[in-house]
Amino acid sequence: MNKTLTRLEIWMRGMFAAAISGAAGGMMTGLAAVGIDPAHFNLQAGVGATGKIAGAAAFINGAIGVAAYLQKSPLPEGESPEDEHRHHHQEFDEQRREEDRTHT
Repeated sequence: MNKTLTRLEIWMRGMFAAAISGAAGGMMTGLAAVGIDPAHFNLQAGVGATGKIAGAAAFINGAIGVAAYLQKSPLPEGESPEDEHRHHHQEFDEQRREEDRTHT
C-alpha cells in the first residue's frame, strides 16, 4: 500500500532524526573522555562516570540538534481543507491508475 506522508509526519521524522544524530555525537563525545582522562573515565572501574558523561553529552547534543532543526524547519502549517481534499483525490486517482496498469 502506497502511503503519502503528510507535512507534519515528514517534519516529525526530521526532528527525530536530528535528535538521534545529536545524541549519537554526544555518546561519541562521552566515549572520547576515555582517551582524555583514562584514570577517571574508563570502561572498568570508571564505567559509571563514563556513562554519566556520555549520557549528559548525548542529551545536550540531542537537544541542540532538535533546536537547530526547529530553527531551520519550524512547525509546518496544516493543509487547508481544500488542499487535503485535493490530495486525497490525487491519491485515489493514482491508485486507480496503478490498478488499471496491473490488470491490463
